[in-house]
Amino acid sequence: MATSAGRKTVGVSRGLMMLCDICYAQVIADKLTDEKNFVIDADTLFDTICCGCTDINRLLIDDMAGSAESRPLLISHFWIPGFSCRN
Repeated sequence: MATSAGRKTVGVSRGLMMLCDICYAQVIADKLTDEKNFVIDADTLFDTICCGCTDINRLLIDDMAGSAESRPLLISHFWIPGFSCRN
């Protein structure tokens, strides 16, 4: 399992993304960050990072991509007088 030990962070639209040393160096070399270490082009960032960094940031990436997989399922139960599922 991936851990956060030794990881560096870059800012993205939904928070901070933890990156390994190699991915962080590549992101800096590709000049994907601005002077405040914020990434504007998230799609290029996603294409740049390794599988380990993708896994450790999965919830953040899914949230940024708008995936429903990372969102909790909301189920509402309503009681309707006189209604029964057994009818």
